[in-house]
Amino acid sequence: MSAPPRSGPARRPAAPPTSQEVRLARRNERAPSEKAAKGYVHQRQPWVLPAYAGFIVLAAVALGVGLWLTH
Repeated sequence: MSAPPRSGPARRPAAPPTSQEVRLARRNERAPSEKAAKGYVHQRQPWVLPAYAGFIVLAAVALGVGLWLTH
């Protein structure tokens, strides 16, 4: 069984990047991200992580009590 014929013109391999494109890519890799520049997200909302952890613990306790009462 042979492969189906290709449609459209044959593609040439991409040209290697120019030195200017390489320089720009390296500069962008070194640049700090917008999130890193703003700092740690939870510094502005310190209640988020404890609230999330509390919700997880509350759900586990509720499930445990519910299972214990139905036993």
